[in-house]
Amino acid sequence: MSVLAADILARVRTITMDAGGVFWGLYEAQRWLNEGLDLLVTLKPDENTLGATQNVVAGALQSIPATAKALVRVTRNIGGPAIYLADRADLEAYEPMWMDTTGEWVRHFMFDEKHPRKFWIYPQPSQVVGVTPQIEVMCSYPFDAVDIYLADNSANPTPTVTTVSVSNPTAMVDYVLGRQYQQQNEAGAQQRAANHFQSFFTLMGLANEAKMYANPNRPVAPNAADAKGYK
Repeated sequence: MSVLAADILARVRTITMDAGGVFWGLYEAQRWLNEGLDLLVTLKPDENTLGATQNVVAGALQSIPATAKALVRVTRNIGGPAIYLADRADLEAYEPMWMDTTGEWVRHFMFDEKHPRKFWIYPQPSQVVGVTPQIEVMCSYPFDAVDIYLADNSANPTPTVTTVSVSNPTAMVDYVLGRQYQQQNEAGAQQRAANHFQSFFTLMGLANEAKMYANPNRPVAPNAADAKGYK
């Protein structure tokens, strides 16, 4: 769903009763929104996924496009059959020398979460003089940063990004509120921050991550490392 970034931030100001953006600056709220969008696409790559055609380089190890954030899947050979995910351990048991194997088409890809920008293919497509094998990859991409406010809290007269396209815009309201309340020392502020972070994760369908913020003794800001490390 595509909504105006200004509408998300206006909802934040309504909830905090700070209509003029005096107590919490407009630019600061915009920074929290952009931070939340970056966290969102890290935890839920399908929130901003695009397909791209890329050349296959020599060797089993391949890289995603430079502007992409992480691999989601490899879908097909261009002009050829689909490509399916394989388990590396299973492939190595079946064919120990798989990294040196060639064939007409790529049949499988393998992925390691520790290296989100890399993946392996099997087999490597046979090289034909004058023909570069190509595959289609689906990758997550960072959201373009919203820039409707300038650092002095004035409206940007020439913004380039004014809308936000996410599955649940209300979740972004919660993220910004969580960050704002986290800055406060008043009684109950940290609990309110934790509640909003929990709501953010719940609304985005990230139940395990939401559990982290059900505990008022954990008032830290969410980040991808913390969220992925939670068991």
